[in-house]
Amino acid sequence: MHHQAVKTQVIIRPTQRPGAMRTRQGTVIVLAALLLLGACSSNNDASPTPTPTPSVSASQTPTSTSSPSTTSRPTTSSRPTAPSTTKPVAATTLVTLKVVGSGCRDCAFQAYTTVGGVTTKFGKAQGQLWSYPLTWKVPTSATRGMAFGFTDLSDDRTNGKPTVVVMSYAGVAPGTTLTPAQAQTKTSGSYCWVGTKKSAITLTVRVELPTIPGATPSTNGSIPTSRLVYTSPTAGAAGNFTSTYYGGLGVTGTPKCP
Repeated sequence: MHHQAVKTQVIIRPTQRPGAMRTRQGTVIVLAALLLLGACSSNNDASPTPTPTPSVSASQTPTSTSSPSTTSRPTTSSRPTAPSTTKPVAATTLVTLKVVGSGCRDCAFQAYTTVGGVTTKFGKAQGQLWSYPLTWKVPTSATRGMAFGFTDLSDDRTNGKPTVVVMSYAGVAPGTTLTPAQAQTKTSGSYCWVGTKKSAITLTVRVELPTIPGATPSTNGSIPTSRLVYTSPTAGAAGNFTSTYYGGLGVTGTPKCP
């Protein structure tokens, strides 16, 4: 706080006596001294106002840039991802039989598959005349060991047994085309297909009426007592070769495959 200096004006009248003048001058000096002492005392008692410390506002606080942005951190989950319960879809194969030859009058084919050592019918029988084309949609893994039974009008058996399609002959490479005369000379064949990994395949099946030496003809003399049914080109076999009857195969019961 600013203090103004106190000015004291002393007036000395010249008409006063010298002794009185000295007395009054001394009094005035004493009073002046007291006033000066009082002013100094007041200055000493008044504490100077401290300079306020400037405060740092929140906006003046520097922002740290050392911490990386949270968006730059890879996101991790503390919980393990549950395995998918969706089962993969099994591959399938569309198998088509194309029938050629002169031996099919109203023939039909029944497919068989072997899974886990058990052979069963697959789907319904397919007729050349009433369900053409002859197709089966089969699991691709079940095409190996697949077999086809054959039926037609009377005299559709081979050596007295239900006829099956010969998939290949012993000693004949898969994909070989055989004439009926050549097929009749084969003594061992298999009705178990080697299978495929394709999504679709067409097998050509030749159906013929072979001439069996010494066989008793039917009443009209035109229908033999056996059928020759085989793939041509040969489809390939999964083993299980058995003896043929003039190139044809007949089995009793279900045509089982390994």
